[in-house]
Order: sequence, then structure tokens, then C-alpha cells
Amino acid sequence: MIGDMNGAKAWDCYQAYINFIHYLPAAERYKEGFEDREQISNDFKTLTVDEKRAVIIDVMGIYPIPSREMIKLIGIHKRENGSYITPQLINNYHIKDLAEMVFESLLRCNEESDQVFF
Repeated sequence: MIGDMNGAKAWDCYQAYINFIHYLPAAERYKEGFEDREQISNDFKTLTVDEKRAVIIDVMGIYPIPSREMIKLIGIHKRENGSYITPQLINNYHIKDLAEMVFESLLRCNEESDQVFF
């Protein structure tokens, strides 16, 4: 579960998102027919969740998310007891759960992006 997008955790997560979307133009979907990042960004925002996941997986093949960025993306998630997931707790989670949290964080930052920078 994603907590509030407030404070340093949200900022770190958003910065990891910015680092990741820098590579969107390298995705197969955007290699032809798009002239600039604004067109790509606008198109990405119109995609369904499944289409966004496909693009994210494509980009991850080009730009693997480093563990330090993954920690930032997961840092906005809360545990069942309401506390945030910390770097010390990440090793307790299965890779499938980590991947799902990374996807959720990237999608949440994409939703929030209109209210922040772009």
C-alpha cells in the first residue's frame, strides 16, 4: 500500500521516477513517430495500466533500475502495520512483491507528475 506522497520519501521516490522516465524515448513504442519528450510524456499518460507496464518493462531492459533507486521507489509503501518499508526490511520481500511495488510507485508518480514538474 502506498502511503501519502509527502516528505523526503515522496521526494526521493519522485526523483527515482524522473531518473527512470528519462529513458522512455528508448522504449520500442517511442522509437518512431514521436518528435520530443513532451509527445512521449503525453502519450504515456494516456496509456492503460497494462500498456504502461509493458512500456516500463521495455525500458527496464535498457535501463535496469539500480537497487538504490528501487529502495527509493519502495520507500513510499507501507507495511500492514502502517509503518513504511525501510531499506532494512526490503530483503524480507519476494522479488514479485518488490516488482509490483516498483510498478505501483512509478505509476503513482506518473499520476502525481501533473502537480509537480511535468
